[in-house]
Amino acid sequence: MKPCLRRCRFALLLLLLFLLAALPARAADAPFDPAAWPAEDPRFCALDWEDLISAFLQRHGLDAERVGLFYYNTVTGEARDWNGDQYFTAASTYKVPINLVFADKVSRGEMTLDELIGGVPLRNIQFNTLRSSDNSQGELLIEHLGTYTQYKAAMTPYLCPPGEELDPAHLLENAFTPRQMAYALRLLYDAPERFPEVLDHMLLAQPDSYFRQNERRFPIAHKYGYYADLGFRACNDIGIVWTHEPVILVMMTDAVDGGPQALADYCVLMCEYSEYWHARHLEQEAQARIAGEMEEAAWQEAEAQFRAEALAKREAEERAQAQQEAEECPICTEPYGPGQQRLALLNCGHGLCMGCLHRLLGAAPPRYAHVPLLTAPDGRRLSKRDRDLHMGLLR
Repeated sequence: MKPCLRRCRFALLLLLLFLLAALPARAADAPFDPAAWPAEDPRFCALDWEDLISAFLQRHGLDAERVGLFYYNTVTGEARDWNGDQYFTAASTYKVPINLVFADKVSRGEMTLDELIGGVPLRNIQFNTLRSSDNSQGELLIEHLGTYTQYKAAMTPYLCPPGEELDPAHLLENAFTPRQMAYALRLLYDAPERFPEVLDHMLLAQPDSYFRQNERRFPIAHKYGYYADLGFRACNDIGIVWTHEPVILVMMTDAVDGGPQALADYCVLMCEYSEYWHARHLEQEAQARIAGEMEEAAWQEAEAQFRAEALAKREAEERAQAQQEAEECPICTEPYGPGQQRLALLNCGHGLCMGCLHRLLGAAPPRYAHVPLLTAPDGRRLSKRDRDLHMGLLR
């Protein structure tokens, strides 16, 4: 191959990997119109999740005891299940948790994607088991782990929380519960870097079937499983859907008709259920934000009123103090009045009573006053000219 052609193909491969890595992020950032999901939508406003699923099963003629479902909202933590702890034949869905086992070894440095397992590089086994659902290479992974019991034990940490174990009655069967599969998907969603390339393969698997048959609005990373033998059928799909609040979906069936179509419709229904409640969550956030803003505005108004009242009170007290100080001598604190208590204004603008002024000056109070400054009780000004010199006139 010519060098320039190799470089072009390498560049195209890098571009493809970049686009795949960005796909879920672009979906999460897509515009959302709450008006498209009115609160009065009869499919969701009057039914809880269990009633919604019961109606769904009836529409598809499915036996409620032979269907296992799980729904998990990665944003709100809402978890719902239908026969969530019942064991179902997994078919090829087991290839997700077993690939988690090996991918985790890679991230821990215990092996590489180029390591050979049964003569096949692990990288190729991931591709073929997750995208093409190759059974023979899935068996290579199981055999590499040892006996079937050892294989199940190795998968347990990826199917159950710490401290829980798989049901011993199913250790020799390819059987798992919807809750266990949902747990594996949660591990993958929460830490995709812990499981190199697993999510990338699942995003490209079966683009027109099962969960991805009818749902085209959102990216879906999934793994289907189908098994039929002597009239028995198991039709399953497990996946992560990047709705605006990404959800984890599991549907497992046991000997029911119409499985593939039911899987497709379940995925669409749960996506719409998620979008409907996302719209309600946005409304609640908006209402909470408005209530918070109103509360903040009321608090600020009350604080402003309190400060204004405190300022008015302080100014009133200062005015009262100033008035009181203006009406009494600052030294003896006696109110101004006639005689020795009358106000004496100094050149500096301060005032005090005549008695205190005389005491400060060390002078005796005068025993007479200039006649023109005095008035008789009837208000007439006294004067020497009118011989108003008798003290009796001052009483």
